[in-house]
Amino acid sequence: MHLKKSLGLWDSSSLMFSAMVGTGIFFSTGHILTASPNSWIVLLAWVFGGLIAYSGAVSYGFLARIYPVAGGEYIYLKEAYHPSLAFISGWTSLLITFSASVSVLGLAIHSYLIGILPWIPSWEIYSFPILGMEIHFGSPQLTGILCIFFFSLTNHFGMVSGIRVQNFITVIKLFGLFAFIFFGFLSWNWEISNLGNLPDFSFDSGASLILATVTVTYSYLGWNMITYVAEEIQDPNRNIGRAILISCVFVTLLYFGLNFLFLTSVPASNLVGQDEIVMISANSLWGANSIPWIAGFTIWIMLGSMSAILIGGSRIYIAMARDGLFFRSFADLHPKYKSPYKSIWFQFLYACLFLTIQDIESLLYIITFTIIILTVIISTIPIYYRIRGIGRDIHLPLFPYTPILFIILNCILAYELFVTKMDSAIWGLMITLSGIPFYLVFRYLNGKRKA
Repeated sequence: MHLKKSLGLWDSSSLMFSAMVGTGIFFSTGHILTASPNSWIVLLAWVFGGLIAYSGAVSYGFLARIYPVAGGEYIYLKEAYHPSLAFISGWTSLLITFSASVSVLGLAIHSYLIGILPWIPSWEIYSFPILGMEIHFGSPQLTGILCIFFFSLTNHFGMVSGIRVQNFITVIKLFGLFAFIFFGFLSWNWEISNLGNLPDFSFDSGASLILATVTVTYSYLGWNMITYVAEEIQDPNRNIGRAILISCVFVTLLYFGLNFLFLTSVPASNLVGQDEIVMISANSLWGANSIPWIAGFTIWIMLGSMSAILIGGSRIYIAMARDGLFFRSFADLHPKYKSPYKSIWFQFLYACLFLTIQDIESLLYIITFTIIILTVIISTIPIYYRIRGIGRDIHLPLFPYTPILFIILNCILAYELFVTKMDSAIWGLMITLSGIPFYLVFRYLNGKRKA
């Protein structure tokens, strides 16, 4: 049974936009300035980051039009290379990528709520160590559970229900972000001189730009979200490419505008290493009374990201179940709403478990190295297919430069992570490769069922 085609061009663009625009835009620049203190280099890095995201999205979009089914990377690796590599990709998404990302957002939402509404009680029922990790349950976990439950429930009632909520959040998110830029410039509490001097064209400036661009790419993650729901997109050959272009252009312009405002509202030295540059900028532009409103809007942005991630993640488990490489029942669709309800509620329960882990952000960092490696492997598929003559009738903008640019930049990122965080990179590989015995078990069980 196939998922219902419920997503038009606006729906697809909305989902991709919300997946890309998260809280990274509000703290990345502060960390970039630590390594690249020139504001002009920072602005250029945000433009390059958009080009890289578009390059990756175009490569993935090419594959989504060849395989317009649910599953994203899992499907592409299975069809182009080998089911074991596909399973490892799906296993990584299941084990930590999607579920842990949602859990981090849930915990962050609570911390922002406490900042806005200090009268909200903060309590903890229990806390104990297990396997070197601290397990907690209290008000932060309850807040996260309620948020994840709400979006899981809307998705349970079908894509139409889920995407209506997603579109509503996206419209407010778009309006709020562009309003921030518009009224920020209208306040005239900003100065071009805060950008400082133009950089010289030296090797050091080039190295700083590369390092800054590597950091920026984290804030563009989510550009592949459309591939997970390709099966549900109306006229995928037409709408996938258009949704990718619209989303990437909008997000790049938005990120550039926001960072231009951040960097001109206060001197760059005031932002170096800061996690809350949006609060610092808002205080300079409109005063302290604006900060609670900005914090509330940040929560809204996180809710949009959570909604998009939950929609995309459940589709991977469907693809794995269809192939017999996961629990078969997870491929079942609801008889009335045609939603992957079992995958949705499994994802809800699994994400709730991650809410109890205190050091979850460290786990995400550990797995990043492997995600990058898998992304690079997937980006070689369009080149491999073109050589074999597959998909020649599908337009791939600026081929082969788009996939090559994406592969090179991600290799640089992987190298940087491996050199600076070797222990994390090795742990990431070990955790990901732990999926191999599970692949063998599911393959064995699937073979027995067929026999």
